Amino acid sequence: MKKSLQHCLSVALFLAACFVPTRVAACFSDPSWSWGPTFQIVKAYNNDDLAFRSTSLNETVDFWYGYLRHSVDREIILTFFQSADIDNWEEDQKSNAFVQKLKADAFALKYLKTCLQLQSGTSESWDYSANEAMRAAAAKSVAQMQTVPAAFKYRVALLKMRLYASQDDHDKIFKVWSLDGQNCPDAALKKRLDGYYASALYAEGRYKEAMAIYTAIGDERSMNMCISHYAGYEGIKQLAEEGDQSQMLYYAIQDYANHYCVSLYNQYEDDEYYQSEEYIEEAKDQRQEADRIKQLCRAHQNDKDKQVWLSLMAWMELTDKHNAEALDLASKVLREKVDDMQRDNAQRIVMLARLRMASSVANEKEAKQFADDFMTLCNLSKQELNTPYTVNEDNYYSIYQDEEFCNHRPNFCFLMSTYSPVLVKYFRSQHLVHSQFCAQMLTEEVERMYYSTNPDYIEMMKANALGTNWFHTLNDEVSPADISSLMTALETKKSTEAFAKNLLKNCECDKQAFNDLMGTKLLRSGQYAEAIGYLQTLLSDYIRGNAYQLYLAIRSYKSELPFKRCQYRDPYFDDEPTTNNRNYKLEFCQKMVDLKQKMQAANGEEKAKLEIEMAGRMYQASSHGDLWALSNYSWSAYKSEDDALCTQARSILHNALSDCTSKQTRLLVYYGLAAIPAGKEPFYALEYDWESEQFKYSFTKEYHPARQAYDYLKAHASESPLTSECDVIKWYAIHTK
Repeated sequence: MKKSLQHCLSVALFLAACFVPTRVAACFSDPSWSWGPTFQIVKAYNNDDLAFRSTSLNETVDFWYGYLRHSVDREIILTFFQSADIDNWEEDQKSNAFVQKLKADAFALKYLKTCLQLQSGTSESWDYSANEAMRAAAAKSVAQMQTVPAAFKYRVALLKMRLYASQDDHDKIFKVWSLDGQNCPDAALKKRLDGYYASALYAEGRYKEAMAIYTAIGDERSMNMCISHYAGYEGIKQLAEEGDQSQMLYYAIQDYANHYCVSLYNQYEDDEYYQSEEYIEEAKDQRQEADRIKQLCRAHQNDKDKQVWLSLMAWMELTDKHNAEALDLASKVLREKVDDMQRDNAQRIVMLARLRMASSVANEKEAKQFADDFMTLCNLSKQELNTPYTVNEDNYYSIYQDEEFCNHRPNFCFLMSTYSPVLVKYFRSQHLVHSQFCAQMLTEEVERMYYSTNPDYIEMMKANALGTNWFHTLNDEVSPADISSLMTALETKKSTEAFAKNLLKNCECDKQAFNDLMGTKLLRSGQYAEAIGYLQTLLSDYIRGNAYQLYLAIRSYKSELPFKRCQYRDPYFDDEPTTNNRNYKLEFCQKMVDLKQKMQAANGEEKAKLEIEMAGRMYQASSHGDLWALSNYSWSAYKSEDDALCTQARSILHNALSDCTSKQTRLLVYYGLAAIPAGKEPFYALEYDWESEQFKYSFTKEYHPARQAYDYLKAHASESPLTSECDVIKWYAIHTK
């Protein structure tokens, strides 16, 4: 489900930017992912206790700081309101500098104590009787506030509205708001008063009136609650038939659009929920509702606000993968009189539909349009991600406004992350290497910006191609010849591929990284002499700055046995080793070339020992060995698939069997054949026995390339200590007949 949830969030984020008819509506975010601003509805008093959040807290502290003519440090006042509690009131009067400063001000003290009583009387607690008693005490104190100093006029109004909200007395809330609340000159305090007034409207079922206030004060959670009463087909139909002139209809349409493709198309084959009868039945109901919504859109496509209905229908058709219909509907929107946001949304739908419908990226004209659309999406994403973003001032999570939590804002990353894999797959199927990796580079640049708000991290990733997925894909899936071709295209900004030709100018080329990649690719292919030509060009500063240096520095090339996994220092638990500019990959290739030359000149037992050493080095440098960072850019010691180095190592060991003359050397060869993984799956499984608190191996009866080696070692266990060096071999000897 985790994968599904992440996809849901991505979809919701993008859709929050779509189908909003006015700029006011741009403040609206998807209900499922609202971060919960200060004001809530129905029981709104919980939002306005003394531990005021965000703006409420700052406004309160500012008031008292000014009221006391700056005679008490602001931090002292802030600390008091962050932790104030009625249980500590007596002690605070004796020792708290802020409260003591008010000791001569009877009304201020009474007001402050009443706030604490009401806070305790309305906060969540298992001690309900105490809550009721405190609320009663607060009500008594409020009733006694007949003469109110001018400075406290609107604060007492807020206090009364809090009290009446806790009592569900909406008429009294309306009265206080009418007499005092609506006239409050202080914007921040007025916002809070309006919130309580709106909560009473909501409780009375006056959702549209409440919605207008919640929209004005930016209370997204309460807006979502208002919208929930008009969610789906019936609610939208009711608003349309009423000729709704408020924003409620538009928000209800927005809400449906936000959830449309999430509910119907967020399906993963590996997720059991989407295979269940419950989901299948639910999806059927959702499909039926979607069809009714489309009919409703068609019925209103000639209304005064036709662009809203056309936009919703265009998005639904795009989600349903009816690209031609989506393109036609979005084009109609663009022919209407629309605002900037509506135009942007329609243009995005046009771009995505056109990209999906591209029949051939070989055609120059079509490929240019294709590439232009793609770059437009990339640039729009980067533009939004580079725009300073501040969480709603009344948001409980505003403390995170400079962290990754900000990234719930609407943006185009949904388009990039969902469309790019399809695009890349198409290019791969056509063997358009330049186009495939230009698209991946540009998409991942946007994704890195999306997942990190740290500018240093973004710059580091831009400068270091080794940290990107597309670079790993080149290393894992593309031939050295294609890598060389791509490197030339990036350097010259020229390509025979029409799509890539239009994108290359936007792609950066890190020559050092590509030389590293080419050397690594040739190393893992066993072409050591060719790899040296690339690896020896790497500069010291480049080598020192790469993460793989750390992994190679804590491992040793030397081992008692060439196929034994060695012990090494873990940088996460030990002191991190000093980075160095030692070119481990170059040294490895030079050693392998030297071994190859010696093997060609040797015979018999001498040659067999050299072959064992070479095979051991290949195994250690493979995805399964301790020196995997020689051939990979990300940790892959648990890869189950075979790789070229392991295949070549086994081949060399089979040659060594023919060359060796001593039983001890033969045992070492078989030990290597047993240790090197073969095929996609091993013929043993490792499980933990909770009773013995030890790992145990179980073996299958199917043929496996290493079985001959295991059988040989088992038969000669008494002649060699090798079986004690490898647990798999030891368990095989014990548990097989």
